[in-house]
Amino acid sequence: MDLVITQELARAESHQDATSLKRAYELIKSANLGKSEFDPTESFSPDLFVLCAEQALKMGQPEVSEDCIQMYFKVKGPVTQFLGRAHLCRAQLCAPKSTENLEEFENCVTQYMKVINFAKGEPRYYFLVYNASVLYWQMVRPFLKPGYYQYLISSLSQIVSVLNQTEEEDKDWQAELMLELLECYLQAGRKEEAAKFCTTAAPFIKEHAPHRYQQLFSVMVRHELMDQHQLKEEKKSSINLAIIFHINLLKQKLDKNDLPEDANKILKSTYKRLDAYNHQSPPSTEEEKLSLLFDLAHLSLTLKCEDVAASCLSDLKDIDSKDPGKLIEIECLEYELEALRLESKIKIYMRVAVETQLNIIQRLDIALQRAIRLGDPQVIHVVCTTQWNLCLPLLQHNLRHHLRKPLTNIAEILEKVDSLMVLLRCQVHMEMAHIEEDEDRLEPAM
Repeated sequence: MDLVITQELARAESHQDATSLKRAYELIKSANLGKSEFDPTESFSPDLFVLCAEQALKMGQPEVSEDCIQMYFKVKGPVTQFLGRAHLCRAQLCAPKSTENLEEFENCVTQYMKVINFAKGEPRYYFLVYNASVLYWQMVRPFLKPGYYQYLISSLSQIVSVLNQTEEEDKDWQAELMLELLECYLQAGRKEEAAKFCTTAAPFIKEHAPHRYQQLFSVMVRHELMDQHQLKEEKKSSINLAIIFHINLLKQKLDKNDLPEDANKILKSTYKRLDAYNHQSPPSTEEEKLSLLFDLAHLSLTLKCEDVAASCLSDLKDIDSKDPGKLIEIECLEYELEALRLESKIKIYMRVAVETQLNIIQRLDIALQRAIRLGDPQVIHVVCTTQWNLCLPLLQHNLRHHLRKPLTNIAEILEKVDSLMVLLRCQVHMEMAHIEEDEDRLEPAM
């Protein structure tokens, strides 16, 4: 009988056949009740409950999965990997339906921790720790927004710790979760814990995921998570770390509203370092160069340093990237620079400047459609943020009606990709409501 059920489940998996899944489920239920259409005395493996539950989950049949898991726990089978897999199914089944229900969230986290605590003590079950960490991270993603980060810290820190204990082979995944945990500490205002965590995260990432170290170094500089002397010593080890140090030191000052008077001078000297780096470094570091140029260009635009922004933009075009996403991001920078040059005229609402700005917004709207077709959420977010920044100066009572279409497009795509940029989404909806109000369309406005 086990063989028949296994064959039905295999057919369900290979052909996505709902009929085979239903047949396997019915055989399992009847065997569980001792009413098998085969020999009632024939042995029946409890593992099949879990295999059927897993397949039902994959095929979008949570009710079948739930029933199989309940049957599994009632028969109290032997302690094998299937116990961990059953808890993993249960965790997926109880995923919170919204971020408003913290009780559901905590219950779900408890199920994931049961899997991890079960598997961490037995090397042959270590794969369950990895699987649980991936599914856990998918579950918590909607909670990565202001006001919720603190609820992730306890479970995420335990998962990071257990992955380290089990000597997980996928070091890059471990490094990614470490960076996410660091972000949770910072967003929750727990800076001391963030600094302490960096003492273990930094050497791990430097050794096992060096391509992520620049990201960590940026965070440590910007949020002062390491002794300033140590950071200064470390930046001497490479040109790119020196560039990152100066960029993020300026960001740190900007965050505190304490920009030095010579900020533009610092930007220019940082660009000179970057220019030298561009000419000295091998082609393999092209991705690093792109990242640094984008970062410096965005900061220069924020600080209204037109010369450096223009130089970065020129260098980005010279790299001649074939990545369509990067080309759209370069286009966004170009539009931002164009808008910066209009800024003084926009402030006094010169007609020609307003018309030019509206034309840039139209071009950005077309770029957004290309980004949507590309399907890269990061590129979509870059275009939406740029578009919002360019719309801001025109959100006046007598001008904002021109922005209905671009703002609607931003709102719709951010909703579609389930964006975590909650503040931006709220701001866009507020402005759209004002536009509806202006036109006496009170129902849509509400």
